[in-house]
Amino acid sequence: MGKATLGLCALAATLFAQEVAPIDAARAAYSKADYGGALTILQKAWEPCTAPEASDPACYHIARFLSRVMAVTGRPSDGERYLQMAILFRQAHPGPADNREAEELLELANLCRAQEQYDRAVDVLQRLIAVYSRWPKYPGHEMADAFGRVGLLYLEAKKPAVAVGSFSTALSMREMMLGTDHPGLLPDLDRLSSTQITLRDYPAAELTFRRALVIRERWVGLKSPDLLPTLDGLAYSLFGQQNYNAAEPYYLRLLDLWLTSTGGDHPMMALTLDKLALFYRDQKKAEAGDGYAARSLAVRKLFAAAGYAQEGTHQAGVNNEAALRAFRLGLAELDPSRPEHTELRGKLEKAIASLEPEKPQPTISRKKGTTDKKGFRKGFK
Repeated sequence: MGKATLGLCALAATLFAQEVAPIDAARAAYSKADYGGALTILQKAWEPCTAPEASDPACYHIARFLSRVMAVTGRPSDGERYLQMAILFRQAHPGPADNREAEELLELANLCRAQEQYDRAVDVLQRLIAVYSRWPKYPGHEMADAFGRVGLLYLEAKKPAVAVGSFSTALSMREMMLGTDHPGLLPDLDRLSSTQITLRDYPAAELTFRRALVIRERWVGLKSPDLLPTLDGLAYSLFGQQNYNAAEPYYLRLLDLWLTSTGGDHPMMALTLDKLALFYRDQKKAEAGDGYAARSLAVRKLFAAAGYAQEGTHQAGVNNEAALRAFRLGLAELDPSRPEHTELRGKLEKAIASLEPEKPQPTISRKKGTTDKKGFRKGFK
């Protein structure tokens, strides 16, 4: 290798280092959510790229990074402007074949979505799907993901009926690659089932939730909290069909799983109890419905009392008056007739007793008195 060639390589390496260093600094700031710092570094690094003769490959990456920072700071139109400049730079300085076009289209679709330009975002994703269709591996997870993103865009555009078609296509593609009972299908099944519920297509939602439940039970077991959303959706889809006998065991299982997962005082317990109250009242079973409604209220009061107890404990020893006030408010929330309130009631009563000032004892003044015939003194006050 000649000296001239070595000199050119050294110069290229120096220029590359000068441009990469700002990108690394910007990436470090970005990873710490210091978006202003990252933006300052990148804008300074971008200045040489605005020259007509600029051809450094780093300019492309700087523009892409600027687009990302603009997007995360709520300036998607500026982000799109930098992304378009990056695309123009790449087209003017073509390099080895890579997947940059697909990445750019995906970013552009996200920027259109951030500007609520949903139709335009869908068009961009359709272009992306066309790119994926030319790849050797078909259909590929990337294409299934793109159809899933199209469905999400339709949901945001308030077009759930159209979204169902996109989610179904994504699911079909994923099945071609993974089979019919692979856990990789769960995100597509979840999106499809929740959209079917939105459309009140309860029979279709039931089938989709059942598939998801079978897959989840196989991979996480029968007692995992991961089953909660699927159990909830399946119970509701059966309830929507007024298939009460089929829905009831799933609602009861949902309640039991929340109880074992949270200990019974979680706000989601109250919401689940509300659902059971509605479920039984819809069947004109007032006694059962009222019972679950009362349990829901008891959970809410227990949760509120626990909050007051926590505040009182924090204030104790610092501001005992505020601590006493919090403990008393917590105690007022609890019902003596509810057994689930007994333990916390006892703790709050003990805490109040430990902070209340001792009441002064009444004094007895002894004055000289007389005795009656039996020898007892009289005249004490």
